[in-house]
Amino acid sequence: MANSLEILHGQMIIGPAGSGKTTLCNAMINLMKSIDREIIVINLDPDNAILPFNPHIDISELVQLTDVMQTQNLGPNGSFLFCIDLLSKNFQWLHGRITEEFQKAKFRIDKLNRNKTIESNRRKPYVIFDCPGQIELYTNFPAFKHLINQLGNVSTIDQDKTEDFKRTLDIRLTTVNVVDSFYASDPSKFITVVLNSLTSMLHLETPFVNVLSKIDLIENYGKTDFGIDFYCELPDLTKLVDQISNDPYLKKYRKLTESFASVIENYGLVSYVPVDIKNQDLLMRALALIDRANGFYISDMSSNEDVLNYYRMIQADFEANRYGDLV
Repeated sequence: MANSLEILHGQMIIGPAGSGKTTLCNAMINLMKSIDREIIVINLDPDNAILPFNPHIDISELVQLTDVMQTQNLGPNGSFLFCIDLLSKNFQWLHGRITEEFQKAKFRIDKLNRNKTIESNRRKPYVIFDCPGQIELYTNFPAFKHLINQLGNVSTIDQDKTEDFKRTLDIRLTTVNVVDSFYASDPSKFITVVLNSLTSMLHLETPFVNVLSKIDLIENYGKTDFGIDFYCELPDLTKLVDQISNDPYLKKYRKLTESFASVIENYGLVSYVPVDIKNQDLLMRALALIDRANGFYISDMSSNEDVLNYYRMIQADFEANRYGDLV
């Protein structure tokens, strides 16, 4: 059965409220259009009524946050969790809607292929998910992890074994975790968001790219003690601990912060890619890393020459130039 599945690739954009997820999602959509890549955009935020883009699929078609708050007598956070849990339990609906949009996209691609007017990167659509800003979904709530596993056709212990519909899609996703660079000006808060990133990575167990957003505004947020490369590579978090103010309130939690920093460094998993949505080069570098993680980097190219041409600006020296003119 696995051989009959259509394999798609894409990204699941997550992060705390206000981190810039939807803005990054819109920038990625515009970038996809500029490189002539067919996309399917899915909004999973039941409270995101005003979007800068028109999603092909919206969770509000299935459930709306205001209705849940009224009928289930839940607050905003509980209602968000209820909506995602309902979506996971009704995965057949989501799978069906993605299949519908896939068929439409495939028809458009086939039509353009017949006219010989497209590049090979239009052979299959690319899927982008814009997600809610409740970090509980990504750090400990099981339904969101279950949903990602369902999309990727992954069997897990807690997965519902009663699914009896015919699966046609296997979506290989990179989780893109967006963190606001605002926190770089506060050492203790930055260590906290890094810990959240690590917790999300361990909980979701997917290919993962952490993004440091709004770096064009980082100097407006306040003084930072190190260059942007430090906050992206995290070479020594004890230096951040040393920068924590001697304010009595903060000093009380210094040992706890040191413990958090030690845990993060012991895992050695977290690093960030800087993104400014107005900087096309940084967006392309982030996309290259995301595509390498989900497998699209080589799977949708017809030859080695296509791969080299497609990433000609960034392939050979990505690591050496990942910050552009920022450092």
